[in-house]
Amino acid sequence: MADRTGEEQQAICTHIRTAVLSAENSGLDITTDPPEALIITADYMGTIEFITSKESLSISDMEAKWTAHSSGCSDCNGWSL
Repeated sequence: MADRTGEEQQAICTHIRTAVLSAENSGLDITTDPPEALIITADYMGTIEFITSKESLSISDMEAKWTAHSSGCSDCNGWSL
């Protein structure tokens, strides 16, 4: 498989944030100091990772939600945790 470009990496992160984890993203409190964060990273090998500073968000729950979504999503095809 060809290396993923920066544009492809950004696109999958945006897709996941809006289509898969929109409820988690919208539930962040950005008024706190430091603000709550949900970080989605993707690399050139096609690997994605979730990082959060919000204690009530479970990485394993977000991974399970993405896995369930990705099995039927052409945009997620070829990406993995």
